[in-house]
Amino acid sequence: MSDKIVVSTRPDGQKGLFANAAVQKEEILITYTGPILDHPTRLSIQIDDDKHIEGTEDSNAFLNHSCDANAYVDWGMPCLRARRNIAAGEEITCNYFTTDYELHEKFSCRCGAPRCIGEIKGFKFLSGQEQLELEPWVPEFLKRKLKLESS
Repeated sequence: MSDKIVVSTRPDGQKGLFANAAVQKEEILITYTGPILDHPTRLSIQIDDDKHIEGTEDSNAFLNHSCDANAYVDWGMPCLRARRNIAAGEEITCNYFTTDYELHEKFSCRCGAPRCIGEIKGFKFLSGQEQLELEPWVPEFLKRKLKLESS
């Protein structure tokens, strides 16, 4: 995990990852190096059909979702990169719809984004239009599923 990230408490009392220094667009924040599993867990991200990379308590355990996230998973490494410049003190967030076809645990979103989806269940539950809008940020296996669903 980058030394520019700290775990801190959000206004709602939950823990999150926060920038303790300015982060530049495309800067690497977290590198995923955990074991590959054949099933999802609360800390994993899906990298292919039936393949999940396990996160750790000191990496993505406190990486919260936002429908308008400021970070994204670079699937080529895999790592978490800044999607835009992030100010010191700002929470680091990722759009969970770009990481899993179907989440291990669904939840209600309270990110406050103007286009908040509401219930977060996974990529497969989005409308076709919502899936297309996220296409630049999703891994190849989700792009394959998107093409199958639209044909």
